[in-house]
Amino acid sequence: HVQANFAGGTKTHTDSDTPTHTHPHTHIGMFKPISLVGPTEADHRSTERLMELLRSNNSFEPPEESAKREEVLAKLDTIVKEVVLKICVDQGVSDQTVGSSARIFTFGSYRLGVHSSGADIDVLCVAPRHVDRHSFFTELEIALRAQPLVKELSIVPEAYVPITKMKFDSVSIDMVYARLPFSAIDEDLDILDEANLVGVDEPTQRALNGPRVANEILKLVPNVDNFRITLRVIKLWSKNRGVYTNALGFWGGVALAVLTARVCQLYPNASPNMLVRRFFRAYEQWKWPTPIKLCETEHKNLEFRVWDPQINPENLRDQMPIITPVYPAMNTTYNVSKTTRYVIQAEVVRGATMSQEADDGQRPWSDLVADGLPEFWESTRHFLRIEICSDSEDIHTKWCGTMEARLRFLIQNLELVEGMYVRPWPYSFPVPEGSRGHPYATLFFFALLKPAKRAAQSSTAHVDLSKPVLQFLTRLQDRGEVLEGMFGPFINPVKRSNLPDFVFPGGRPVSTKKRRKKSMTSNGDSLDDPPKKRLHLEDQEDVVELEASSSTTSGNAGPSNPPLGTTKKPKISLGDA
Repeated sequence: HVQANFAGGTKTHTDSDTPTHTHPHTHIGMFKPISLVGPTEADHRSTERLMELLRSNNSFEPPEESAKREEVLAKLDTIVKEVVLKICVDQGVSDQTVGSSARIFTFGSYRLGVHSSGADIDVLCVAPRHVDRHSFFTELEIALRAQPLVKELSIVPEAYVPITKMKFDSVSIDMVYARLPFSAIDEDLDILDEANLVGVDEPTQRALNGPRVANEILKLVPNVDNFRITLRVIKLWSKNRGVYTNALGFWGGVALAVLTARVCQLYPNASPNMLVRRFFRAYEQWKWPTPIKLCETEHKNLEFRVWDPQINPENLRDQMPIITPVYPAMNTTYNVSKTTRYVIQAEVVRGATMSQEADDGQRPWSDLVADGLPEFWESTRHFLRIEICSDSEDIHTKWCGTMEARLRFLIQNLELVEGMYVRPWPYSFPVPEGSRGHPYATLFFFALLKPAKRAAQSSTAHVDLSKPVLQFLTRLQDRGEVLEGMFGPFINPVKRSNLPDFVFPGGRPVSTKKRRKKSMTSNGDSLDDPPKKRLHLEDQEDVVELEASSSTTSGNAGPSNPPLGTTKKPKISLGDA
């Protein structure tokens, strides 16, 4: 059966290796529970309202979708076995058979049992020592492109964890690769065995952590069913509110699972409604960067770096450390910056209020997970627009993946600009008809804000964004990440009034606020309020762009494309409103 081939990673939650324990008074974790109180009838009713919320948001996939996922996994398993077998044969390793050439395992939300309808599947492929990473990705791409059911294929071998992204028969797949020091991969390989870590490199170790972390989390919660329901709610909240995407510096799936599991340990008998409420209360009050851990950090003699500030002082720079529960312990939120930490904390504070009122019946639970995009557009009148274009779907898919993985460096650069604060939106916007003469185009947006505290401290007349933007573009070029057929990124400030209609899924909002007349000074300041500076754009058409040219190291785009440089500087004026 397919379930047996993927290490219990299917939707069914009764596999033998999936814990189903419920320990009413068991101490699990590093510290004793805060409370052992169980749910009341009111809590059961509130939890049922949460379940209705999840069902209305397609958080549970229908049986036919589960069956389709299993079929796709079976097909993918066959493909990777054939790819690895071909590489072994080409290298003269003749003792390989299809059955022992490779195996795939699921992890992430799929393995945890919290994936929603349409969610992607995280897959780990393991192969023997003869199959180096370059050969695997090269042959895999050839094999997958020959499959008519595979679309939007993107292979990123240079990523922190090398990854292959695709849609296989409309099912989204994220696959990582691990090269084990074995001559063959047995069908009964225990992927959770720490012995698999002996003699492997760091990319393989990071890939192996996927299934190991998911399985350990399930072991470390007192009630798996309550954990899963709670985590589904928290994931729905984080995605809808725009604070989900590890690559950009927000919380990812593993981080949310660890955070939720920690609350379950502290309240082992609580029902999901109680756990959701306590999740926000706990992390609203949490003193970051104190780390979140589910168990004690282990140190072994395998020479892998373990997250431990006492041994590695650079770990002290982490903004919101959330630590994996297996060796070697890693920080799942390494990409979180000061900017994204501020955004996350603001949303957690909002969540604390919303969840308390929803649990008390004062508002519907749907308010907690309300779409945050309209609020993003209303947060300011000024945005930074990042546009990328391509001439083919395959190239554009890869270009989008590169930008999603690299935009965090632009955020870090902008943090150094005095008097400026940005709020990144973690999701992109495909341009329906293309742009700049290219059939494929995608937009990313950052809100440009100026917090009141900085407004009071800063006397800067202008905020010039050209330096951080150019540093970002130079980084892309120096690393050779702008390939042939990739155009941009074109980066420019834009007013909300000039945003395209398609970025407003619910329609462009119409302001209903009435401005009251104020007595104004000659320079525009109100006599009723203390003087303050507001953001406005000097020139919304100012653009900084990067395109590969024949003179660059990538050498792919041809002489007609300009080299790295600016057409104008993107400058934000902080003068009169």
